[in-house]
Amino acid sequence: MHVGFLFNHYAGHQVYHTAPVAFALSEKYPEVKVTILVADKGQMNVVKTISKHWPNHNCEIIEAKVPLYAKIIDKLISKIVFVRKKAVLAKNKHYFKDMDVLVIPEQNSLTLKDDPELGHIKLVFIRHGAGDRAVGFDAQQKLFDLQLASGQKVYDRLVNDCDVLPEKIVVTGYPKFDVLGVKKEKPKSLFNNDNPVVLYNPHYAIKETSFRLWGKEILDYFKEHTEYNLIFAPHVLMYLRKWRPVAMNLDAYKNCPNIHIDTGSERLFDMTYTRSADMYIGDVSSQVYEFFEEPRPCLFFNPHHFKWQNNKIYKYWLAGPVIDDIADFPAAMGSAFEDHKNHYAATQVKLFNDTFTLTDVPSSERSADAIMQTFFPKAL
Repeated sequence: MHVGFLFNHYAGHQVYHTAPVAFALSEKYPEVKVTILVADKGQMNVVKTISKHWPNHNCEIIEAKVPLYAKIIDKLISKIVFVRKKAVLAKNKHYFKDMDVLVIPEQNSLTLKDDPELGHIKLVFIRHGAGDRAVGFDAQQKLFDLQLASGQKVYDRLVNDCDVLPEKIVVTGYPKFDVLGVKKEKPKSLFNNDNPVVLYNPHYAIKETSFRLWGKEILDYFKEHTEYNLIFAPHVLMYLRKWRPVAMNLDAYKNCPNIHIDTGSERLFDMTYTRSADMYIGDVSSQVYEFFEEPRPCLFFNPHHFKWQNNKIYKYWLAGPVIDDIADFPAAMGSAFEDHKNHYAATQVKLFNDTFTLTDVPSSERSADAIMQTFFPKAL
């Protein structure tokens, strides 16, 4: 019984969703060989940090082999396209051959199914986040041998929208919470005042982000309105791919005492900022669901004029006012806290509970149980 876990990205945001399952599987089922393959030093640091929560694990943590050509090319064009991912899959085939099951937090590794020498391997998908964007609910979902879903919402969409067989889905909760906890106390403030802290968390996708069209106006607003503190914490990939027109220069805001800018640290995805803020503003990032663990005011930006009403792709936009014209932003800021109390707090609670099915049993342990029950039932 050999279960592998692959982290083949350039940032550590995917690791929190899957690594806890590896360590829980190793501790609860020591007879299973658990191998963690990591292709990036940043991800390796996150893996090792998370491992401390499971001190009795016996996972083998391996730095994946990266071909020299990929390393060279990567330095030149990684800001445009990620070449290394495919190269890592090919170079580490010898590891995959020995595995019965491979657990992954992204869909690129589905190409392994095209290799006849790897036809035996079962692919388990744990999505890195709990958002509603269409990209997470496409035809490829049927190709996984097992999906571990965070809650009923994801289960229903996989069955109804993607035609995934119900027996290929198990609702196991949100392993990320096993590391970071649920409703953890608020981190120490980043600012030396008691003003409200607003988190701006735009996505990097060009056709969906609010930052490309409205970013300057939003940042200028907080530069002028020092009665608010702002944490600018975009999706971690926005500034990893600096060629994108989304990643504008931020020098004009770096010396503002009420604006904290972070475009690359682990705090972009370890819930430090979602827990530090009194208010959330953004567009389509799935992090807003993590923000809902404690209901607070939200504003959503719609510069692309999406028809979002009654659209499941924008379900989380029910949790606060949606701004279609940036000129309406100042007024929305002024009424955000009152609007939240009167109209949106209960909606956020429902959205959180639909998205995350949590029990007294840790989500990582439930995920480990699901893998064993699906693929190694005779060992139980």
